[in-house]
Amino acid sequence: MIGLAAVPVSESYASPSPDSTCADCVIPLYYDSELAKQGFPSPLVHLKIGDHEAAFIIDTGASVSTFAASFAQEADIRVRDSTATAVGSTGDNSKIRTASAVSGVLENRIPIHFQQAIVVDFPPIFKTNRLGGLLSPQLLAANGRAAVLDLRKPSLKFKTFDSAFTKLRLMRSDTSEELDVCVNHDSQFVNRLYQVPVFVAGTAGAMLVDTGATRTLATAKSRIGQSLEQRSAEQQHSKGVGGTIQTNRTVTDVRLNLMGQVFRLRSITIGASSSDCGPDRLVGMDVLKSCVLVLDT
Repeated sequence: MIGLAAVPVSESYASPSPDSTCADCVIPLYYDSELAKQGFPSPLVHLKIGDHEAAFIIDTGASVSTFAASFAQEADIRVRDSTATAVGSTGDNSKIRTASAVSGVLENRIPIHFQQAIVVDFPPIFKTNRLGGLLSPQLLAANGRAAVLDLRKPSLKFKTFDSAFTKLRLMRSDTSEELDVCVNHDSQFVNRLYQVPVFVAGTAGAMLVDTGATRTLATAKSRIGQSLEQRSAEQQHSKGVGGTIQTNRTVTDVRLNLMGQVFRLRSITIGASSSDCGPDRLVGMDVLKSCVLVLDT
């Protein structure tokens, strides 16, 4: 059992009102074995908007909650055009639209109100599997509280940061790690991401904490990517969320050290796009499924 915790960066920013009105409740999440076989091992939650219900991926790698365009149309969500674009893990850009003042209901009749969200054309597999989009759990916590995402169960609840972090250290004091909070102040959207220090095959780096990612990825030009390149082999073409086809390279049998614990990964993919948050790229569910994340606001 390992844990992660987030602490704010020194640069201050305005704390927005949360998407959720849930202060002390527990939101039950679940895993779907059939979806996992199709590349979706992430925790899920049911969200109902009007008379329309779908499963949403709990995605710490989504800085803004996102509706699939197909679900937005089905649920009659009012959508506005935007000049903004979203960049996926493969580096492809997707045109986005926006939605605001959208209300729905999560599990246990927990109300949720999105002050703002983006709408993206996801691949057809989302519609086929009734996936409505991505929920950013870090944006659900009220001011002064942290989102505690337990990926072992899974579940999502909200506590004061001090009490959540204290409990985390008591669970396993030698395996907690502080994350850096990343905020894009140039974005028109309220946003927040987290990065964590790692060692991959002995090379130090920083990676995004991304529960929406199937597996751990490295950027080709990063310190970690360059250290692994000689061991890499070309893999089959892959398609990002935006639909762009990309040829990646893969390295098998890689050791990743996170919070003093060593994970022996079957493989790491090299070829993801670079990012200001997690410049060496991202840690996915192949590592995070044994973690408890404490995500501060």
